[in-house]
Amino acid sequence: MELQKLKDLSTELLENHKMFEDLDKRIEEKRNKIKEDIASLEKQLAEVDKEKEEETTKLRKTYQKILEIFTPFLNEANKYGFYNIAELGGALAYLATKITGKKHTFDVRKKDDFICLNNLGVYYTAEEAFLENTEANISDKYFAFAKSKAPDVSSIYYGRHESGCVYGFSTRFSQSDLVMSYDPYTNKYRPIYSTDEQNDYPFVEDFLNYVSVYRLNNNLKVINYAQLKYLADSFLRENAEKYKHLENNLSRTK
Repeated sequence: MELQKLKDLSTELLENHKMFEDLDKRIEEKRNKIKEDIASLEKQLAEVDKEKEEETTKLRKTYQKILEIFTPFLNEANKYGFYNIAELGGALAYLATKITGKKHTFDVRKKDDFICLNNLGVYYTAEEAFLENTEANISDKYFAFAKSKAPDVSSIYYGRHESGCVYGFSTRFSQSDLVMSYDPYTNKYRPIYSTDEQNDYPFVEDFLNYVSVYRLNNNLKVINYAQLKYLADSFLRENAEKYKHLENNLSRTK
C-alpha cells in the first residue's frame, strides 16, 4: 500500500465530512432566518387583527349611532309602502291588462304556510293576493303580489298545540298592509313578498316603487283606487317603450 495514496484519500474524506458540516450549518441558518421571518409575520398578522378589531368596534359604534338616527326616518318611509290590498289589486289588474294586452283580474286565495316562533312550529293559512290572466290558454295563470302578515308570538295561543306545533291558525289582510319596504342601500322600495313569477311581471315592482316614491315625496300616507289608477296611467305614459315586449307575450304558468 502506498502511504501517500492513503493520506490523499483521508484528506478527501475529511473534506467531504466538512462539507456535510457546512451544509448542516448553512441549512440551520436558513431555517433560523425563516423562523425569524415567520415570527415577524405572525406579529404583523396579530397587529393587523388587532387593527381590524379596533376599527370594527369603531365602525359598529358609528353604525349604531347612524341607525338610531336613521330608524325613525326608515319607519316613516315605510308608511308609504302600506296599501289597501283590494284597491291596490284593482289598480294592478288595470295596469297588467294595459301592458300585456290580456285581461287581468284581481282576487285573493288561501295559502298554507309555516313559521317557527320560540321553537314552536306554527302551520297557518294566509291570504294571498294575486292577478289572474283570464285570457291564458292554460288555466291557473297567476301572479301573487302580497300575502297577509304571518302570526307573531302575541297572536298564538300556546295551549293549542300538538307535538310542539300549532295548527288551524289563519291570518287575513288588514285595512292597510305593508307591501313595499324602503331599501336604504338602493334608495328604492322593494316588495315584502316576492314570488317566482316576479320576472314575468317586472312592471309590478317598478310601479309600486314608482307609487311609493311619489307618496313619499308628496306625503301621501293614504292612497285610494282613483289615485292609484291615475298614477298607473302616468306610469304607462312614462314607460310606454320599456314593457312593449310583454304585450301578448305573457306565458308563465304556476
